[in-house]
Amino acid sequence: MLSSTRSFGVASVGWACSVALLLSGGCSKETSYTVASHKLVVKDSGYLTTTDRFCNAAAAGQMQLTIVDFDPICGAPIPATADGGARDPQLEHNELEMLFVLSAHDDPKLPYEVSIPDCVLGPAGPGIAKFKHYASGSTVPEVTDAVGGNLFLTTYDKTDKLPAKGQFDLDFGLAGKVSGEFETYTCN
Repeated sequence: MLSSTRSFGVASVGWACSVALLLSGGCSKETSYTVASHKLVVKDSGYLTTTDRFCNAAAAGQMQLTIVDFDPICGAPIPATADGGARDPQLEHNELEMLFVLSAHDDPKLPYEVSIPDCVLGPAGPGIAKFKHYASGSTVPEVTDAVGGNLFLTTYDKTDKLPAKGQFDLDFGLAGKVSGEFETYTCN
């Protein structure tokens, strides 16, 4: 389940459907996050893991978790009748991407501290967050890096059979702050 826990003036509070509720037809208020005046209305989320790197300057062993405004996130084609469907480059889209350097620690009580990354020259990690805004017709996003905050990975199953669960509290500087929780499955 994805849920927004509080607002810092830029994140709208609400509740999203968990997979179980969605399948049973029950759903409550939408969850949304706003960074740099761009609103992400949550439709889906998922994560990828690698023993290598998504960010080259951070230590190997990483998880990239993404919350998006389209559905589905994991590799399905766009149905002809889809309303927004998977990310359509002809439409405006927003994404919140969080990177956990899993090799930094395996204690769910410790945060993955977020700082501005330099994934080419370093330093980077153990936590990285980016808000990506895709203008209508563009495949290249406008990226706003989080300048601080914390990511928590409270539950993570290395076999990818159970969902990853956690929280985030992110500071995007003048672009705003967002906070929430996640429960999502792998796209691996």
